[in-house]
Amino acid sequence: MSNFDEKIKPSFNENRQCLGKVLPLSTPFTIMADISDVCNFKCNYCFRGMGKHEKYYGHSRLMSKEIFTKIVDQALEFDGRIRRFSLSHNGEPLAHPGFAEFVEYAKKKDVADSVEIHTNASLLNKDLCRKIINSGLDRMVISLQGMDAQKYKEICGVNIDYDRFYNNIQFLYKEKRSTSICIKIVDTALNEDEKEIFYERFAPIADRVYIETVVPLWDVKEGERNSNDQTNNKYGIDYKKQNMCPLMFYTINILPDGTIFPCTNITPPMILGNIHDNTLKECWESKKRRNFIIEQLKNTRDCNKVCKNCYIPQNTVLTENDIVDGYEKEILERIQEQWM
Repeated sequence: MSNFDEKIKPSFNENRQCLGKVLPLSTPFTIMADISDVCNFKCNYCFRGMGKHEKYYGHSRLMSKEIFTKIVDQALEFDGRIRRFSLSHNGEPLAHPGFAEFVEYAKKKDVADSVEIHTNASLLNKDLCRKIINSGLDRMVISLQGMDAQKYKEICGVNIDYDRFYNNIQFLYKEKRSTSICIKIVDTALNEDEKEIFYERFAPIADRVYIETVVPLWDVKEGERNSNDQTNNKYGIDYKKQNMCPLMFYTINILPDGTIFPCTNITPPMILGNIHDNTLKECWESKKRRNFIIEQLKNTRDCNKVCKNCYIPQNTVLTENDIVDGYEKEILERIQEQWM
């Protein structure tokens, strides 16, 4: 096990600025271009597997090349540089036939410090692995759902050839050049005796491996958080209940049809616009978004029904530097100077 200790790390970048001291931002840290609303899994913890019909998600849409190139080109209009450009959110990005071409375009345009995806990796094959390698993808986070085919059938409702699945990840890791590969799994997908096996099997074919803790994904039922009082994030780190949502201060999210949201909640608190009608910079600097931020800084996120029942604020506090609570007054003062 000691040979793998240096690889047992969470997938996020630990080098983080103190948000409270730099807000508001003229340029988002993160842009999420959700290129695929298609998913080949129906995980029992996801709305697809639960049979829920969401208004904005789960419609099996693929982003067009026109929309994607607009997103990349408009991302370059910001005054500063994007740190993280993700081609995934709620679907499986590898289900998009133009995935590698999209990555290549984003890299050619030098859109961000890191171009990355989050994937279940089940659609990998050697040909796609080569395309990924040649595209220049900076980072791939692979989310496992179990240690054998039986667990995948139980959790995801699909039959997979687990040996082939493993071998494709192994092939990608051995052949890759600069792509960082992070492999993670949730604790509930492992039997107690499988934790060491996970590290032994996957640490040799990844740059980072980690066992995450199950937490709510999106909305928490009314009153549940208060009675439950759960305050840990998915990395098992406990922080007090967050009054402010860090994510909305540095993220902008675009759906396959070009709809623009200020966060990643599956039920968004608002729509900022559409890429066909508004540029990303216009949405970022819009009065609607600014008023949304000011309202939350003055009255906490509980003033918005969607935000109040969302677990994302707790789950996105990865380090002390992500905490916005306590900085409300000085952020509002800077907003007064810069925006008013």
